[in-house]
Amino acid sequence: MKVILSSQEGSLPFKDRILLLDSRTGQVGVLRATPQNKPSDDNATFDCKVLSRSHATFLCSKGKLYLKDNGSRNGSFVNNHKLSKNFQESEETLLFSGDIVRFGAQARDDVAVVEKCIIAVVKIIDDRGAVVGARPNSEKFNKVGKNSENMSKQIAELEDKLKAEQNEASNLREMLKNAKKTGD
Repeated sequence: MKVILSSQEGSLPFKDRILLLDSRTGQVGVLRATPQNKPSDDNATFDCKVLSRSHATFLCSKGKLYLKDNGSRNGSFVNNHKLSKNFQESEETLLFSGDIVRFGAQARDDVAVVEKCIIAVVKIIDDRGAVVGARPNSEKFNKVGKNSENMSKQIAELEDKLKAEQNEASNLREMLKNAKKTGD
């Protein structure tokens, strides 16, 4: 089985990752880069500070692909649904082509994002070379559910709103500074 992870808007940028897994028992860890584990086009190791050293695992069983959070600090998400509480291992979640996975959470200071997480669309190709279908609409993790939209779009909209609020705050500070000068 081949799994292709493609970076999405709002993610720490990375080149497509192509993971090859035995479709019966294959596993690939989602890891934070270390001197021993370096990022590469054929692994799920990322130079990303919001990932845990052993963040999550892609698992194959009987020709299906699953994702499991390994008890990470900042969580793993499928279509904006968190798989488990922080520091708790999750159950295995079935993945489909078109799912959006997120590893970690954006780290912010008072003004901006200081560390981006990993956000990727998943494409799954079975052993016959066919693309695995999209998630059924009835699925709990379906991204078109009533409470979740495309995660990348949500992040971009929130970042735009934050920037507008920051600009407004800056303008108000400038007006206050000018008013104080005028009053002196």
